[in-house]
Amino acid sequence: MVWGAITYTGQLLLKRIEGSLNSEKYCHLLTNHIFPLLKVTMELFIFQQDNAPCHNSQYTKRQILMEGIEILTWPSHSPNLSPIEKIWSILKSKVYENGHFDDKESLLDNIQCEVSTIMNEDHYLFLRLYARFYENMIYTL
Repeated sequence: MVWGAITYTGQLLLKRIEGSLNSEKYCHLLTNHIFPLLKVTMELFIFQQDNAPCHNSQYTKRQILMEGIEILTWPSHSPNLSPIEKIWSILKSKVYENGHFDDKESLLDNIQCEVSTIMNEDHYLFLRLYARFYENMIYTL
């Protein structure tokens, strides 16, 4: 499994997850990789996540509260307007254009390669996705 996070500045962080992503693994990922990156690169930010069980557990909520991170409330059954979903869609189509992969390492290598290609070909992709996301938020929330 590959877990990803993006920022409106165009940073994309991908992390390989062994097994299922539970609350403990998710919080470890947040506190050791995501939050330090956000705190260094952005003065102010609001963290957005969907309502996956590991995102919405009491354990995760306590951990994020202890970090002092503000979270964007994401209503259940809301239209999926998250910019990362568009990135996943683009990435999946590009990765699987190259066919089947025999092992996890070659798949992960191809994902990393395609991420670099996407970011090099379209520097403004993230900004356009975020602009569309916030434009839709005005009308839907």
